[in-house]
Amino acid sequence: MQGRLITWVGVLTAAVVTASSPPALGATESPGVVIRAKSGQQVTLYKGSYALVIGVSEYVRGWPRLNGVKEDVPAVTAALERQGFQVTVASDPTRDEMDRAFRTFIAKYGRDEDNRLLFYFAGHGHTVERGYGAVMGYLVGREAANPNVDESAFLEGALSMQNIEVYARSIDAKHALFLLDACFAGSVFDATRAIPHVIREKTGWPVRQFITSGTAEQEVPDRSIFRDLFIRALDGEGDLDGDGYLTGTELGHYLETNVTNYSRRAQTPQYGKLRDPLLDRGDFVFVTGKAAPPLAKAPAAASAPAATDRETVFWQSVRDSDNPALYRAYLEQYPAGVYAPIARVRLHALESIHPGTPEAPQAVEAATRTSTDSTRIPPSPKAATKETGGAATGDAARPTPSIKPLLEKLATLSGDARVSRLSEIVPGMGPGLTASDVAALLGNLTGSHRGQALQVLDPVIPNSLKPSEFSMLAGNVDTRIRYELLRSMRSKIGAPLTADGIVELYGPAVGGWRLDFLNLFAGHLPDRLSIEGVTTLVETTDIRVRYDMLKVLAPQLPRTLGRKDLLTLWGRDATGGWRRDFLNLFAGHLPDRLSIEDITTLVETTDVRVRYDITRTLAGRLPKTLSVADVEALIGPATGGWRLSFLRDLAQKISPPPTQNGIETLLASLSGRERTAAQELFRTSAK
Repeated sequence: MQGRLITWVGVLTAAVVTASSPPALGATESPGVVIRAKSGQQVTLYKGSYALVIGVSEYVRGWPRLNGVKEDVPAVTAALERQGFQVTVASDPTRDEMDRAFRTFIAKYGRDEDNRLLFYFAGHGHTVERGYGAVMGYLVGREAANPNVDESAFLEGALSMQNIEVYARSIDAKHALFLLDACFAGSVFDATRAIPHVIREKTGWPVRQFITSGTAEQEVPDRSIFRDLFIRALDGEGDLDGDGYLTGTELGHYLETNVTNYSRRAQTPQYGKLRDPLLDRGDFVFVTGKAAPPLAKAPAAASAPAATDRETVFWQSVRDSDNPALYRAYLEQYPAGVYAPIARVRLHALESIHPGTPEAPQAVEAATRTSTDSTRIPPSPKAATKETGGAATGDAARPTPSIKPLLEKLATLSGDARVSRLSEIVPGMGPGLTASDVAALLGNLTGSHRGQALQVLDPVIPNSLKPSEFSMLAGNVDTRIRYELLRSMRSKIGAPLTADGIVELYGPAVGGWRLDFLNLFAGHLPDRLSIEGVTTLVETTDIRVRYDMLKVLAPQLPRTLGRKDLLTLWGRDATGGWRRDFLNLFAGHLPDRLSIEDITTLVETTDVRVRYDITRTLAGRLPKTLSVADVEALIGPATGGWRLSFLRDLAQKISPPPTQNGIETLLASLSGRERTAAQELFRTSAK
């Protein structure tokens, strides 16, 4: 199966190499990675950090090109450089050039056991089932043949995972991480799920870790969700426990969870460690810096801790607890603290799982005294009746009070303080709030505070929200927060959605963000969308994103697309090879017959190679018979060998057989062997 295989994590230098030569590895030393242990002692995690990034996009023997790889490589390189890696890039290597890049890189940087190495591959991957029943995954080099045409030539041009295992075992460096973004099978690793907490312990042992973006049965899209989320993880989102460090296992868990979710299970990343007891005890580590304690000299034993140290000590004492009261206590003491956003998320999650958890007697008293009866909204009479199975009586029969008293309590609060108070009152709220009520509770919160508050209020946000109601709630937040809110509130958005409804949910999103939003709600769309509706959805996107969005929307397209529909859908920017890609995408929606005018219009703005590919793709939809003028129109400006290739495909369809003048017209630009071969075509046709 074809697909993309991306990403090993390793460490490289900042030299760029071409596919035709081995990497030029720089001699500059990478800066070390130093952290502070709980004792205050400074600990060197790594002496140097080096990454090898390999991208293959321009395949030449039957594999589709991968335009997205050209964007993956610089994006990943920049993210790794922000992490202190020196990055070497190998572009469009053959199998032998890829092998040489690995070996040269490992020889240069893999001998020092205190280094960390990261390997990232972006390109096609393929799985071959061997005769004895086993399967083997391969990284596809630039000149590898299509295995469906010539498997032997494919094997000569691809690098197997057995080779990758040999590379992994030949490294002396303590930690190496390999990331692979493509459909893939034949793993050399065992899946793992445990998330380590002790950074110093985990960095002391050797490890060879692997993360793949999908399995052999899955097709990984050219625009890589995996790459986007990998970069977001490095920027801090993947730090699941908020300790300021991202481990290889945390990264694998983050990618598995989020790629699976964003792709609607079309991609299910796998992660694990090499099957070797000597190489599976450690964990690769990135420093995210989001919550990591600052590097500082250890304080004297008798010294009183500084305020920031007291907060860290407080947080470390509650961070692994499943008691909501301890998180409330932390938030009361440090409402704007370094760890406050994490505490609110954990508190909300624990309260949804364990409602009514009693307060911990050790918690700070202030954590409970601000939550008074006057700020809690009791369940509605309707809810009480449902829960008791009979008529509501007593206190439970009282109607839900107006939110006006509550708004008065919140009137003077903003930012963290308002979010914290909302987290206290949500457990006492019953159903029955409207979107307008929730908006009033949010008040003038903006940005991340509004996003946090909406997560806290999620249990009382009504179901079947209209897109306009969501926009009211999500006002004043940036596109990323809006996306995260929609991801968590997706089940609350009413379905089906119209194209205008999806655009409303987009908000200010443009470019690639529109694709991300569309992936969230593709399942909410009606069975069919009009051409106008589809073009509305893909506006403000570049050609690559437009293609990926139309791929998502293909099932909703009208069953039959005419020439004007195609030109409208792919837009003005679709020229050259993009027209071929779009036509391949829409092949199932084309009518049984296309006119010569239709086809010549569709192949405009393409070079002769693409023109030929499109004509072959549409061969079954050509008129049953062609005139000399028709063939000349299809061939267009093609000369030499390309004109001969067109004539070989089309000569048999010319009817009635061409006259000598007609043949001369078709052969006018040919000479030598090509002309002789073309003349033979028409002699055969005449017979």
